Amino acid sequence: MRALGTCPQRSSCGLLSSRRLGPGTAAVPARGVPQPGTVRCAAGAGAAKPPSPGPAPSPGPASPSSSAPPVRTPTDWAARGRQRTRAEVVASGARLGLKAAELESALDNFEALLPQLSINLELMKASDWARVVVDPELAAKLVLIKVAFPSLNLEELLSKHPRTLLWSRQLLEKNIGEVSKVLHQLPRPEVVLTVLPEILDPKQCFSVVATIRKWFPKRDPLEVLQADPEVVRRAERVDVPLEPVFFDAATQTWTAAGYSREKQEEWQVYIEKEIYKRKPQPIDKQTSVVVGTARKEAAAAGEGAGAGAGAGAGAGAGAGAGAGSATGFAAPPEAAVAVEAAAEAARSGLGLGLGPVTNQ
Repeated sequence: MRALGTCPQRSSCGLLSSRRLGPGTAAVPARGVPQPGTVRCAAGAGAAKPPSPGPAPSPGPASPSSSAPPVRTPTDWAARGRQRTRAEVVASGARLGLKAAELESALDNFEALLPQLSINLELMKASDWARVVVDPELAAKLVLIKVAFPSLNLEELLSKHPRTLLWSRQLLEKNIGEVSKVLHQLPRPEVVLTVLPEILDPKQCFSVVATIRKWFPKRDPLEVLQADPEVVRRAERVDVPLEPVFFDAATQTWTAAGYSREKQEEWQVYIEKEIYKRKPQPIDKQTSVVVGTARKEAAAAGEGAGAGAGAGAGAGAGAGAGAGSATGFAAPPEAAVAVEAAAEAARSGLGLGLGPVTNQ
């Protein structure tokens, strides 16, 4: 407590310093000076209670700024992700010598052409995406695929396997011509392509067919593939390898090495002996992959007329037999017509509009 002798208002309040009056002497207020708020306590009485506080003032109307937190605009994380992806593609293209302004314009055209296709850097690196979007033959490639498989959802296929767009137009046309001999025998090839988009590559396509034929030797492999294309994905999840195939230049056919004991590799023989505990024997006497409903008739015809006629669909389908003998697959005549139409559409430089694609 501040000493009374140091009270700054001692000249006005009239209190006498206890230091001047001596110890034990109470300070005496000056005459005529009222002392408001002075509480006198009797000797021996307890401390006086403080005065009870008055009623609390009623709160006034709250201001709008203090009643609710400020409204924040929600962040569009998808848009921010697209912007970061675009920036990475542009930066990668700049390292390839491409101009940033041209890449930005090409990306805008790409998004307008395929609005549902997102650039996925996990499936293909940014520099490859830069090459795709600036490719002047991009629209022609899309026309080739769409004309060959009209019911196919291009954006869904490319979202799973965008590396198809890295092929040149000539290579894509050649690959479609090869796989159409197999896929055009399916009732709904777009269903299989949506699940297995990599089979646009002939080597992958023939490997899948040869593998299914090995798994189900008593069934038509195309029937199994159409009914359950996910069988290949399930095999991949448990690390079951596909049957390797190679192109035999002498016979112009795709051949599965596992179909012939003479062409089996050492690792294939090891798997047959150690894993499956069986002798490494071929599935049948054929060394070329023949598929389709008429493969038994084709095999019988092949024994009588040679390897060239054996890969066809029979004596009654001359055009199909000629096309099938080149690859070891029986091809219907309409396959060549569809592929030729796709090639003609691509050569005409047709774009992708909202309406159907027609030759001009």
